[in-house]
Amino acid sequence: MSSVNGIVQPQAAILLTDGAHTARDGRLMAVGIKVAIFDELRLAVAWNGRGVVHFIEEGLAGARTQREALDALPAVLRDMVARNRRELPEGATEDEIGVRLLAALWSDEADEPRLWAVEPDQVRLGPGYRPYSLVRMRAMLDTPTDRLPDIFGRAVDPADPESFDPARDGLTLLEAQRRDPWGFPGEDARYCAGGFAHITTVARDGISERVLRTWPDRIGAMIDPFAERPRRGPGGLWSRLRGKAAAA
Repeated sequence: MSSVNGIVQPQAAILLTDGAHTARDGRLMAVGIKVAIFDELRLAVAWNGRGVVHFIEEGLAGARTQREALDALPAVLRDMVARNRRELPEGATEDEIGVRLLAALWSDEADEPRLWAVEPDQVRLGPGYRPYSLVRMRAMLDTPTDRLPDIFGRAVDPADPESFDPARDGLTLLEAQRRDPWGFPGEDARYCAGGFAHITTVARDGISERVLRTWPDRIGAMIDPFAERPRRGPGGLWSRLRGKAAAA
C-alpha cells in the first residue's frame, strides 16, 4: 500500500502522494506520478493501487464540466479494477486488484475546495458506504488520525492551515508513511511508499504541483526507508516524471 492522502483547507484541496509502484513482493518496479491533472476543470485525481495515469486521463477525456468528470469517476474505477482482474494472475487477492480514487477540485458551483473519494469496497469507509459511489470527504489519510499526535509531537488538524502546513507537514506525514510497513494478510510486511514525495494543490486560481523530496530507492530492489539520507527537491527528476517544470 503506497501513500495517497487528501485534505481540504479553506484555500485549497491538497493531494499528498508518493511515487512508488511496487510488485507484490515489495520490489520497486517503477517510479511515477500518481495524479492526473485536468487544468481546465481545476481537478486533480489520484489513485492508490495498480494502475497508470493515462487510465484516468482517458476515462475523463470527454468530460466538459466538473460534474461530468465526477459522474464518470465510478466508471473509471470499475474499468481499472476490471483491468486488474483480467491482467493479474489467477489467485490475486482483492487487495491486489482493488484501486481507490481521490479527487481534489475547486468547485465551480460552490466556489470552494472539495475532496471526493470513490472506493471499490467498504474497508475504509465503513458499512454505510456503497461501493463505487462518490462520497465527499473532509480529509482522507493513509494514516489513522489518532496517530497524528505521535507523528508530529502535537495535536494536528489537517483542515487548519495554522495547524498543518501542506508542504512542510505533508512531507512529515509522507515520511512517516514511508516508514510504516504494510503487507497482504498472512504475509510478511514490507515498505511500499517511495520514489518521491509529491504535493498537488488545487486552488481558485488553478493547480500547482511539485516534488517535496526524492528518496534513493532503486528499481528492482526492496524499499528501505532507513538506508540513505533523502534529497530535497526534484533535481532532474521532474521533467522526466511530468514532462514540464514543477510549480514553485
